[in-house]
Amino acid sequence: MYSLTQRKIPLISLTILIGIVLGIGVAINPVVLLAVIILPALMVLTYLKPYPIFIGTLIYLPLERFCLAWLPINIDNILSAGPEALFILIIAFMIIKSNFKLPKLNIVDYCLFIVVLWAISTSVIHESEFFNVAAGFRLFFRGLLIYWIIRLNTSNVIVIFKNLSKMLVIMTIFQGVLGILQIVGKKIAPSYWNSFGANGIMKGSLFGVQGTFGRYDQYGMFLSFAAIFLLAKYIYDQKDKFTFIAISLSVVGIFISTSRQALVLFIIGALILLFASLKRALNFKFTFIVMYVVIMLSLLAYWFMPNLNLEVNGRNPFELFTSLFNPATYNAQQNVNFRMYYLLNVGPWLMQNHFWGMGLGTFGAMFSLDEYTTLYYSLGLKDNFLNYIADVNWVSVIGQLGVPGLVLTLVLWFSLATSAFIKGTLSGKYKTIFLTTTAITICFALSGLFGPNFEIKTNAMFFWLLLGLFSKIINEKIEENVSK
Repeated sequence: MYSLTQRKIPLISLTILIGIVLGIGVAINPVVLLAVIILPALMVLTYLKPYPIFIGTLIYLPLERFCLAWLPINIDNILSAGPEALFILIIAFMIIKSNFKLPKLNIVDYCLFIVVLWAISTSVIHESEFFNVAAGFRLFFRGLLIYWIIRLNTSNVIVIFKNLSKMLVIMTIFQGVLGILQIVGKKIAPSYWNSFGANGIMKGSLFGVQGTFGRYDQYGMFLSFAAIFLLAKYIYDQKDKFTFIAISLSVVGIFISTSRQALVLFIIGALILLFASLKRALNFKFTFIVMYVVIMLSLLAYWFMPNLNLEVNGRNPFELFTSLFNPATYNAQQNVNFRMYYLLNVGPWLMQNHFWGMGLGTFGAMFSLDEYTTLYYSLGLKDNFLNYIADVNWVSVIGQLGVPGLVLTLVLWFSLATSAFIKGTLSGKYKTIFLTTTAITICFALSGLFGPNFEIKTNAMFFWLLLGLFSKIINEKIEENVSK
């Protein structure tokens, strides 16, 4: 009887304590109650199944802006850091479950360490504010969390790649279909889900759809990277109909997003994959089928657009894409092309005047606008142009990490792309992963000329995932050689 009572007392006390906590949560904010219920369950699931939770979080990232768009702004700001917090938790649990056994460091790890060390060093030397350094580090290097989750995962590289491929097939089919439905919705029954987010121009535009991203360019860029990833799988690994459907819908989504950078990068990535094996490319029927379908659909759409009354409603994808061949598009005058102005005017000025960089979270960081307003004004970056100070990532890298940081980053990426391409042109079980890494790395580097894509989670995740796989392959090969 005594022992039974002893067991009941802690149980009753725990129940009372939970009741008090829940009561306080409801009194403060109902959302707090939701957090109190969900967070412990999520932590338990993360400990038991870290990798499935990781995959689930990657699936959530493209949906994040749409989900948060319905919440108050203060809650939105807190929850936007949720995926990163979850990644940190996954890494911690993976290390604990492996008895604190870390993977052997390799050349990729050392190169990343040097880049990060330089970023922190230049920030300390310039006595940058702690908040700016922390926020700048988060924007540039939060993808390291994804990298280390891949590195810590004990599954085979090829198994991980196939899992990621399946995930992307589902995500791209969903996003492609959604983009088409948003066009139909804008024409038939305009509503919030058709054009939510900060891009007001899209509310009056039939094209320029946003999927679940809140911005047309992020929608297009995600589909561009996903299409390159899946195209590599389709060409060099497995030709299944669902992957073909996903690639086709991605191409349609890129087109209706009216994102020129997404189109350009997909073409570049596809060419890298196809010409990695020229004989295969020349004999590959899929190439000609896609070209034929795209050309025919484009001509049909162009002919029928006046009858469908599509051309008068906002952004026109045909005009935007044909503008790529217009010399005026590459004019470096600020009022004509602000990106070219940044690259050809602001970039060289930073190289001359801030060769060693200004530290993380300084030039080109939106949250440091007030601190550097005078500097921006002196460069002619004022009024509406202040909204674009982060829109050319490589200029931001020069401003924050200086020329040494720029060189270190470029050397790392160039070496990665070159090494992966050389290995990928050779026969081997990792061929698909190597060539995907090459295409994504090159396209991700080029994307830094068009926008703040290094800082956009749904764009950056592709680079860090493949960098993790590449680094993991190096370790697997080392282990194979040691065992022989």
